[in-house]
Amino acid sequence: MGIYSNILSNVPQPMHECTSGLGMPANRLHQLLESVLIAKLFDACEEHGMDVMPEGKNKDGEPSTRIADILITDYDEAPVVIIEVCGNETYTEAKKRVKEFFDTNPTSMKEGFIYNFNSNTWDYYRNNRRVDNSAFCKTVSKDLRRIIENSKIYAKYLKG
Repeated sequence: MGIYSNILSNVPQPMHECTSGLGMPANRLHQLLESVLIAKLFDACEEHGMDVMPEGKNKDGEPSTRIADILITDYDEAPVVIIEVCGNETYTEAKKRVKEFFDTNPTSMKEGFIYNFNSNTWDYYRNNRRVDNSAFCKTVSKDLRRIIENSKIYAKYLKG
């Protein structure tokens, strides 16, 4: 690499270099799982008069506002459902993000979900409280667990 080797050796490693412990980099697995969920939720959201988007922000769009992995909004752009995809290392941060969306959107937020791909578990939140390990989104009548489990990604990397 010549003259660039010193420069490149000091560059921080990108997030995708982190391991998921599941046969692929954590960031890539995270993005693939998000893509599967968004693709399968798109039609259901439209049928219910909502939008689904990656990297969703609160309606106010303030720069300090946290970004959700997946956000389902009504057509007025008010957050209704947050879905966080994480591994063991980022689980605590995902819980904080769900709590913040409920705190800053108390009238519009209906449901929150956290999927931990390391433990293959779900957390279900309603009224800013963890209710159980359900993955059924009542807002759009979709079982998020089934969406993941029916994906090729699940069969290849997550199925025990």
